[in-house]
Amino acid sequence: MISITKQNGELEINTPYNRDFVYDLKRDIPASDRAWDGRQWVVLDHHEQKVSDIIYINYGVRPSVTVSRNITSSPSVQFIKLEYLGRCKDKSPDEPMASGWVNGSWSFLFRESALRSFFLGTEPPNESKYTQKPQEDTHYSVLGITRSSTQDDVKKAYRRMAKQWHPDVNRGDPDAAAMFIKINDANAKLSDPIQRKKYDFILRLIEEDLKSKPKTDLGAMIDSYYDNAYGYRSSLRCGLLVCDCGKRLGRFVVTKIHSWDDITDHQGKTMVSSWAAGDKMFSVHWV
Repeated sequence: MISITKQNGELEINTPYNRDFVYDLKRDIPASDRAWDGRQWVVLDHHEQKVSDIIYINYGVRPSVTVSRNITSSPSVQFIKLEYLGRCKDKSPDEPMASGWVNGSWSFLFRESALRSFFLGTEPPNESKYTQKPQEDTHYSVLGITRSSTQDDVKKAYRRMAKQWHPDVNRGDPDAAAMFIKINDANAKLSDPIQRKKYDFILRLIEEDLKSKPKTDLGAMIDSYYDNAYGYRSSLRCGLLVCDCGKRLGRFVVTKIHSWDDITDHQGKTMVSSWAAGDKMFSVHWV
């Protein structure tokens, strides 16, 4: 059975499997305007005529389009169990996003601005077009805390991050060793009250300089703690999240993160997920 349903600016396309249809769809519809949600293809509705032509060429019919007005795309607050979060990549025309594995599929996308806002404490840009380069990460964002955090908060954050990124747990994960060094470096600076005061003073000087030189890159003035050439990397890769979500191309898009807690079992062990180089899927460990 072939059907097309239009709702919230998107087309939900149901067809029998046809290799040529999939090839034509991927060739003629930009990757940013289409997605496979595990059950059907979802395409932005301004491609309606093109989709109809592709179906006609491959199946010999032109199905009518059913318009549904019963589903809303308004953002909603959701509680999710995130098992793995990847790097941010160009997955939409406006800004990079990271794919998240939730409920057995890559059903969630996280806006880079939402991740940076949570971990760096900065507000996402108001404009939809992601034109400005976000500020680089600090010792605080590496540990996932704010500058107002107490020394006890620093200690707890370090333990949490050390569990998540310890190389012995993340064997084969190319990120783990480098991240573990950064976490230890951040802890060394922030756990020492005198070193922390010096670091805070340097950050304030940098920020004052940025006010007079808006084009100056903060990352060029302090140590960079992520390899941004490969996309922004969240400080954490899994956890229990409360976040604001909308829907795009059949997947949920996280626009704001309210909380991020560890996933623990009945023995008090913490879930850690990693993706070893060459593996087809991430793995889960309890530490």
